[in-house]
Amino acid sequence: MLSATVSADGPNLVPPANEQTANYWCTWYAQNYWIGRGTDLQSLKGVSNSAAREELNEHALFNEVDGWATTYLKRGRQDFIFLTDHGWQTKDANKRIAGGPPFFNLVAEPSDFPRYAGLEPKEVLKRFNDDIKSLGWNSLGIWTRGNVTLEQARTFVEWSKYAGIRYWKIDGGDTNEFNAFKAKQEIYPELILEYITGAGGNLNPKWDQQLDSYPSVYEIGGKLQQPMLDCLQHSDTFRTYDASPLLMSVTTLRRTHDILKQTQQQARYRSILNVQDDCNVAIGLGVLVASKRHPNFDERTLQGRDLHHQLSGKRRMQKRINEAERFGRWARIAPAFPAGDGVYVSSEHELVDRCQFTQWDTWDVQHLWQSGQPKRPRHHGPQHAAAQSRN
Repeated sequence: MLSATVSADGPNLVPPANEQTANYWCTWYAQNYWIGRGTDLQSLKGVSNSAAREELNEHALFNEVDGWATTYLKRGRQDFIFLTDHGWQTKDANKRIAGGPPFFNLVAEPSDFPRYAGLEPKEVLKRFNDDIKSLGWNSLGIWTRGNVTLEQARTFVEWSKYAGIRYWKIDGGDTNEFNAFKAKQEIYPELILEYITGAGGNLNPKWDQQLDSYPSVYEIGGKLQQPMLDCLQHSDTFRTYDASPLLMSVTTLRRTHDILKQTQQQARYRSILNVQDDCNVAIGLGVLVASKRHPNFDERTLQGRDLHHQLSGKRRMQKRINEAERFGRWARIAPAFPAGDGVYVSSEHELVDRCQFTQWDTWDVQHLWQSGQPKRPRHHGPQHAAAQSRN
């Protein structure tokens, strides 16, 4: 007779957290929500990317009451990198000691992060990383955008290696020379670099037309097909980019479909796809997540109604934080794999979903609203295969 001793709660079949995870939680949606937080806005004036940049600071991250790093994702932090998005770097060109453009210099703004004032850049990154890890997160990830020389890239990679930074979100730029990728392969291969091409907007092309199919910009012959394929050969992760929340899943599924049908079983496509914050899609297709959801609701309204262009809709993602936490545990069992690995199959049948948008539902308001009034009703019909599978 065989016998085994297990705890009263039974055996734990979930592996420990993967220290090399490439899934992350990102501050960007919270930054946007903090614009005018605590007020009822009467118009969208002032709700902008530049305003969101100003919301990222030490208090927003670390205060004990509602700090993003201190209070969010309490049961899932070890499975996610904490990625500080647009706005953390210095706005003063004189402080960019290694050069680089305004959004790719890796020098934290001292007025936003006074706890690190007086430290050299690589030491700031190290202390910042230590502070994030002490709260239970996997590590600190950082946002960048722009083009850098190979010499600048080497310096920034050296700083990151010293600090233990494991992830850069390169949100545009460096896709001609891939200097950051070259530098990290040479100096610090463990550094994970995310590249993007953009996606032509938060909806797939021709969204306002009545069609039977809505290919994305990554489709064969599409506007960004070749740039996408180039990125997949010179990056560690590739993000399929922003999608409107009301049709996030179908828009993202179509983009992912258009990529994987071209890259399967071709090892040169080394990059792992990242599908933003769609955890269920990620589980089914073996890809990564950039979670941006947060629990705040009705704390910033537009004419009496909660305003959150990134998390609107009946899915109420603000109430689904545990969805991201569960995904983190699932990723320990079935980690994501590169776009060139495995086999991808999809149904020949296509599904079309249509949805009317309002000024509460998308940040791309110039296509929908003018002077506070709708130009005309618009519908989006993103297409995707009725069934998709990958192994």
